[in-house]
Amino acid sequence: MKAVAEDRPFWRYRHSHASEEPRHDHLAWDGLVLRHDDPWWATHFPPNGWGCKCFVETLAPRDLERLGKEGPDRAPATRTRRETVGRGAARRTVEVPEGIDPGFAYAPGARAQAGEAARHAIEASITQAPSIAAAAIAPMLARPRVLREHGEQWRRWRRREPGYGDDRIALGALSPQAVDALAGRGDPPGTAAVTIDRRALGHMTRDAKRARDAALADDDLDRLPEIIARPKAVLFEEARKGPTLLYVFDPLDDTRRGKIAVRVNFTAAKGKTNAVRTAGYILDENLRGPHFTLIEGALGN
Repeated sequence: MKAVAEDRPFWRYRHSHASEEPRHDHLAWDGLVLRHDDPWWATHFPPNGWGCKCFVETLAPRDLERLGKEGPDRAPATRTRRETVGRGAARRTVEVPEGIDPGFAYAPGARAQAGEAARHAIEASITQAPSIAAAAIAPMLARPRVLREHGEQWRRWRRREPGYGDDRIALGALSPQAVDALAGRGDPPGTAAVTIDRRALGHMTRDAKRARDAALADDDLDRLPEIIARPKAVLFEEARKGPTLLYVFDPLDDTRRGKIAVRVNFTAAKGKTNAVRTAGYILDENLRGPHFTLIEGALGN
């Protein structure tokens, strides 16, 4: 949209009537025409909440004439509200514009790149019902560009580049199938988010694990967000330390399988999360047995 701004400099907010529960503010913005560089878009570019189906059209000057407009509209005054989000130690109060869900007051591709937007949505999912968050994040990460740039966020964090010093990062989210399977087994997840901290990363890459040829190669480590989003299979494991999901994948340069172990409802410093605890290579026969249940995908070649 920015690339064609010279010829189509106006953007029109459109409310989708496919929304089952239309928001009053979104209906009020339907048809609003502003220049592409109006500051209003920095916080109001859709989607503006979970389930929001609003979108934006680009318009040329002649399109404004057809609409009977001599120029763009005036941006509505932005009113804000304070809302409490998060749980446990992560509970906090944030200020957001009226009509916008917490975590959605940004313009994808402007203040945030696609990968940052994906990570932001995953981190925000902790305040949402897991089934709703999983259903919203899955199609987002199904887009190759978004998944690719989201993976770049992980790689920068892993290498401790400037601005990526947080102790924990969002890798991805449970799929809707995984959420349903866990609930059906009596282990409903408290959140859809899948995260990893630097301690777990160090455990996965420690010298002892590399010495026995069980640690993931750098190329496979770089793929962790892609693997969480597109695993070959997901197994439920009745683990001693709690319910665990094993994300199984085909390594880039190894004849064995790769696995990522995600502890469900792990208690982290800022509350419950689905945490990556370890990863490595494993033989197929070690993924079979009564304590493993296939809940997604297939283990066949």
